[in-house]
Amino acid sequence: AIHHGPEGLKRIASRINEQALFLANSALQMGHEIVYKNFFDTIAIKLSPDVNVHDLIALARDSYNVLLRTDEDDNLVVSLDQATDDR
Repeated sequence: AIHHGPEGLKRIASRINEQALFLANSALQMGHEIVYKNFFDTIAIKLSPDVNVHDLIALARDSYNVLLRTDEDDNLVVSLDQATDDR
């Protein structure tokens, strides 16, 4: 936190939240559902029935700098941080 300073932390937080918003909007456009409408950097996505959440996690595990898991309802949970790029 000291390294980035207050403005740097705000810039990092804003970027992460913008990425999360982009991801959520993209998921909606693809026919998925956002489970919790309020989020900052972690999004729970109820995938459409034709997508297997476990296959998707296995496919994306090594490709992106995001943390992927499932929740108790088998929704895809995606967490972004400052290492997440814009791919």
